[in-house]
Amino acid sequence: MFAARAVVFLILAVFLFFLGGATSVGWVRIVDSLLWGMLGLSLLLQWLSVTAVDARRRLLRAEHDGSGPGPMEDDTVEVELEVINRWFWPRFFVSL
Repeated sequence: MFAARAVVFLILAVFLFFLGGATSVGWVRIVDSLLWGMLGLSLLLQWLSVTAVDARRRLLRAEHDGSGPGPMEDDTVEVELEVINRWFWPRFFVSL
């Protein structure tokens, strides 16, 4: 799902596109082109940042009272998370 800021950004870009076409004002078209370029670049960079990243999780230990088949609410669980970058370029700002 898109964030609220992304939706506002997209609506602003569409509005400036139509405003630039209706008024033929050069600076509106330039600003609109910059907004569309930033949108396209952000989509491309977002896709490239997670393309070759794998994540694996493994349950190491769970302390539970035995009342159910597995860990229940408020039980302590130890999890190992492994993130692997399969590309030669380092990844920045990847959140899990």
